[in-house]
Amino acid sequence: MTARRFTLDDPPFAGLTGKGVRVAIIDSGVHAANPHIGGAQVSGVRIGADGETDGDFVDRIGHGTAVAAAILEKAPGIDLLAVRVFDRSLATSAVVLAAAISWAALPAARLINLSLGPANPKAAEMLG
Repeated sequence: MTARRFTLDDPPFAGLTGKGVRVAIIDSGVHAANPHIGGAQVSGVRIGADGETDGDFVDRIGHGTAVAAAILEKAPGIDLLAVRVFDRSLATSAVVLAAAISWAALPAARLINLSLGPANPKAAEMLG
């Protein structure tokens, strides 16, 4: 017997675009003008190493924008909430990541994406 492969074109997901769903992407930010973002609704924040926040969520290294583009390919109707925790490299602290998760939960993100992994086992425990 051959297993059937399901895709997002099959019920119950067929025809759904994610419209009205807020997705937080905790990463290097999102560059909203990138053609792969396609004019999606993007808002966000930057959380710095000392916990300060500001509205500069623009991606300068491309990773967060690539993650956002991959999500938008499958769910083009979502509202993106960019939470920039990386600046010029893909390194931050567990404390900043925990603050970013807490921050993303406040504006009612239905899904929080973290495309990363900590190298420090103690940090993994803190986030687990």
